[in-house]
Amino acid sequence: MKFSEKMKQTYALTDVGIRNMKKAVFWTVIVNLVVMGGQESYISL
Repeated sequence: MKFSEKMKQTYALTDVGIRNMKKAVFWTVIVNLVVMGGQESYISL
């Protein structure tokens, strides 16, 4: 069973819901990495 199929059954999502969830996870990871990179520059000062 694919990850998306398992998520679809577990959280009762539609195909659009799965796509939106993947986008949300992707952008959350990107934003968290940017924030961590910004905090690193403050630490080095």
